[in-house]
Amino acid sequence: SDLMLVGVHFDLAEHSLTAVGRKAAGCALSDCAAMAVEPLAATVSLAWPRDRDFAGARALMGGLIDALARFDCALVGGDTTGWPHGLAVDVNVLARPYPGIEPVRRDGARAGDGIFVTGPLGGSIAGKHLDFVPRIAEARALATALGPRLHALIDITDGLAIDCDRVIEASGVGAVLDAEAVMAVASQAARALANDDTALREQVLRDGEDFELLVFSACEPA
Repeated sequence: SDLMLVGVHFDLAEHSLTAVGRKAAGCALSDCAAMAVEPLAATVSLAWPRDRDFAGARALMGGLIDALARFDCALVGGDTTGWPHGLAVDVNVLARPYPGIEPVRRDGARAGDGIFVTGPLGGSIAGKHLDFVPRIAEARALATALGPRLHALIDITDGLAIDCDRVIEASGVGAVLDAEAVMAVASQAARALANDDTALREQVLRDGEDFELLVFSACEPA
């Protein structure tokens, strides 16, 4: 379940309601990717500002439904209410394990694991935080290829450093991130925004809403 609020997760002065709908669905779908499970159905609860034309809600729901449909995830219910405050949208996704694949938790990392990401990091404020593809397919492919060697997963929503810390705390292990490897995964957006290497490294480590997967896996066959 993911709750999104105007002024926190999006800005209606800059972002279209269709894009907000896509992001709302994408955030919840990314949670499914973070466990390598199959999204099945979704419900949406919408708090709509009374000072806005309700036709805008159709644009939001259109973007949301399109994002769900990309992964054959049906919208099956929810609730809508008007109120005198800002827009809030909450998406809940029901998922199930893929055949033969156990859901991957964040508490299974082990000493000696390699730490990997599924794509470039940092600079999401330039647009990726609204326009991203949840790594559903990548999660399934990783779980299929690695099997029991895949020890832990999490999606990177609050930054590489914070989300890595969540995994190692849950798993009771430590982690070392190589500085050169961190710089190597910097996105083009992060490179364009950073003034120097220090700023670039901080963007990779601490920018949120990359929605890539952080993978902890044995580097050799078990």
